[in-house]
Amino acid sequence: KKPLAKMIESNKNMFTRIYPAGDRVGSSNYNPDPSWEGGSQLVALNLQSFDTSTLKNAAKFRDNGNCGYILKPLALRSQGYPETTVTLKVNLIGGRNLPRGTGKHSSCPFAKISVEGCKEDQKSYTTKEVKGNGFNPAWPDCMFGFTVTKAYCATLLIDIYDQKTTTSVTDAGSSTKKAVGGVGVGSLTGIGKAGMSAVGTVVASGASVAPAGLGDSASRGLATRLARCAIPVSTIQNGYRVMKMHDRNGQSK
Repeated sequence: KKPLAKMIESNKNMFTRIYPAGDRVGSSNYNPDPSWEGGSQLVALNLQSFDTSTLKNAAKFRDNGNCGYILKPLALRSQGYPETTVTLKVNLIGGRNLPRGTGKHSSCPFAKISVEGCKEDQKSYTTKEVKGNGFNPAWPDCMFGFTVTKAYCATLLIDIYDQKTTTSVTDAGSSTKKAVGGVGVGSLTGIGKAGMSAVGTVVASGASVAPAGLGDSASRGLATRLARCAIPVSTIQNGYRVMKMHDRNGQSK
């Protein structure tokens, strides 16, 4: 906590840039959350890799039109301004036209809903699987909550998996078929007012999926990730919204 507090204070007066270590030989990414938590102004990532880190980064800048800078919260800019703890409540409904695993005629989808950010805020839920229905799966009466102490660096992640698979947890994004589907969130209540939210998802490789619906349980053994999306917790006060989608290269449409 002391190094973090020192980093926050330093970044109130100085400009810091975080970037991958020079001895890295691959295109993997580090987790940007600790740097955002510390108030770093520029957190550089390997954008040629479409992973959780670049997904969260794209979501953070989407509400800024994918250009310019994002103003840091007052807690990271001013003395004596306390951080505000918020309660995020999510009511998951169902899905529509979810992508299938490679070479499959049907899927048994389930959703994992998680918050990533500072260590204290990390939490996840998993829905029950819906047998053989990726077209319009439903997860009725699924509502759960998150207590978020640092909303400015927290991200709500929604991952859709297919339970019926013969491989370990993998990504189903290499197919050349256009994936059309997604997940919708009802009564998504955060810092401000509640409202229905349609969120575009992203298949594992970055191919786009259009809006649709979503749930709670425990982790599974073998599963294939079909689609995913990310929403910055600090922006969940806009009521009705539709998130922009991504193509296979992770570019937003």
